[in-house]
Order: sequence, then structure tokens, then C-alpha cells
Amino acid sequence: MDVSSILGGVVSNAIWWILGLIAFAVLLTLRRSTAWWRSLPIAKRLREQGLTRFVFSRHDYPDRLDSYLARAQHSIKIVSISFRLTNNECALTELFRRKLALNPSFKIVLSLLDPNSNACKLAAHALDIDAVTLSREIGEMLHDLKALYDSLPPQDKGRLHILTHDCLPMGSAILLDATPTSGTIQVETKLYRAPRVESFSFEVRGPSPFYARNFTAWNRIISESKVA
Repeated sequence: MDVSSILGGVVSNAIWWILGLIAFAVLLTLRRSTAWWRSLPIAKRLREQGLTRFVFSRHDYPDRLDSYLARAQHSIKIVSISFRLTNNECALTELFRRKLALNPSFKIVLSLLDPNSNACKLAAHALDIDAVTLSREIGEMLHDLKALYDSLPPQDKGRLHILTHDCLPMGSAILLDATPTSGTIQVETKLYRAPRVESFSFEVRGPSPFYARNFTAWNRIISESKVA
């Protein structure tokens, strides 16, 4: 057997080895992609319902809350328990002042949990904090919001609404430029007796049936709220 025959055999074997490895890699990829194919109906369903984001904890938010709220062009509505901790982090009251000053048609509605209600006591237990502490936390935030209101020029005061509710919804919500058919709603749910930083959330945009249900429900809370 001459050298050329030996080299030909080696090259031939190498080619078959390479082809075998390629085939194995393709099969492995196809097997791994099965889960991806199975997830397609879920992704399609979420997309159809307007789900644009899911956040597993407050640590995972891609934006600071003030940056998120700054996206609004026409209105901000917030339903929250206290809003106090978040405001300390971002000085949101100053953001509200700027929004009202820059756009003469901009509207802001905030509804916090009534600090004197039974719902506040239930919320404190669910959040694993003292009821007196939570009530004081809400009261301090309402004080800051009222101070903001009092400091506004007359033309801006009518577009800032500070409310309280005495129900205990499933969580908190932020509605940006929300109308019955368009806008963005972020809903954050608190885990039972867990730190608030472990809360998770989703974002939904209209139009979609899921967006419409959220829009109706959160605005129902606002409509049932009273002036603080």
C-alpha cells in the first residue's frame, strides 16, 4: 500500500468523523429546541393578550420608578398601599410637579390605602409589618402629597388628585396614558408575609381583552376612592 492510499484512507475517515459530529450536533440541537417549540403557543398567547414584561422581584426592574413614570405623556394613575418607600428612593413628588408644569393637560391620580381602615390592618399582616408602622408610613406619604398639592400654582392643582381607598386589591398598579383601548398598566403583587422587594409584577399594553379587564378593575378602585 503506497502513501497516497494511506493518506486517502485517513482523510476519508476524518471526513466521516466530521460528518458524524455534525449530525450529532444537529440532533442535539433539535432535541433541545423541542422545549422552544412547545413554548411557542404560550408566547403567542401572552403576546395576544398584550403582556410585554414580567419582573420576578423589585431587584429585576430595568428602570428606576421615576424613569418609568417619566414615559407618560398624558396621565399617570397609581393605586398603591403606601408609596412611601418608593418615593424615598426616587423623589417622585418632584417628578409629579414637573409633569404638571410642563404639560397643561397632564393629569395625576394617586390612591393610597386608607391608613385608618381595617384594610390597612389586614395589609400590615400580609406584609408582615406592624399595623401602626404601616399606618404612619401611609400618613407620611399623604402628608408629602398634600404638601405638593398646596405648593402648586392654581392652574395645576385641579390636575392632581390625592385619594384613599379602603379595599385590599391583589396588589398595586401604575397606569400610564391609560384609556379603555390603549396605554400601559404595570401590576405588582405582594407575596404573603415576604419583604416587599420580593414582589413580582407584569406589564400589559392595550388593546387586548386582558388589558381591558385590568383597566376596568383598577379604575373601579379609583372611582370608589375618596378624597384624602
